[in-house]
Amino acid sequence: SLAALLIDDSAILTPDTDFEFARKTIPEFVGHSFVELDLRANTGCTVVAIEQSDSVIADFGPHYTVQEGDTLIIAGTDQSREQLDSFVAEIGRNEL
Repeated sequence: SLAALLIDDSAILTPDTDFEFARKTIPEFVGHSFVELDLRANTGCTVVAIEQSDSVIADFGPHYTVQEGDTLIIAGTDQSREQLDSFVAEIGRNEL
């Protein structure tokens, strides 16, 4: 499972909130780096991994540029995931 790839046998501290992971393919992000998108500031979400074909990338930097076909594993609260949807819609209307 993805969780097994991302974590080891260490204790996991989970905040007492509605924090969840979501898998999203976001064509509007293709060609943009995480520095440009500034997701945490703009939405409150954090990208924790990237799925490409049959591999998972968990070690990437802020200058990673989203590629066609990337599926982002995004962590956030219900509210931050709603903000992400609004942010994606805004990008769709006005290019970054």
